[in-house]
Amino acid sequence: MIDAYRSGGTKPGALAALATWKDGSAIYPLIEVMRKDQDGAIVIDGTINMISTSGWTAEQKFLALREIMELTKTNAQRSKILKEIDKCKTFPALIFAGQYWITMHCRRMQRTW
Repeated sequence: MIDAYRSGGTKPGALAALATWKDGSAIYPLIEVMRKDQDGAIVIDGTINMISTSGWTAEQKFLALREIMELTKTNAQRSKILKEIDKCKTFPALIFAGQYWITMHCRRMQRTW
């Protein structure tokens, strides 16, 4: 399916199929698409859902979600990722979420000064 996306002729269909893949095998190809192509923004939600329902360990889910966080475009996507990271229940996930929250809170505070 990733080859169909790269060929260019069926990009929207290939992205839609990858974003609804049943197991976690399409997650990293989707992250690759998000990094290299503007079309990748449309598959962020599907990828987040795929990660949350995959059979991966909490650590694997956190690492994938952390990668996606830097590719998000909206606060709604960031919130959804943080909610999924909260489910990971690992120390690195806690540290990441805490640092992200502090950064966002400080930016809001700067705007009000």
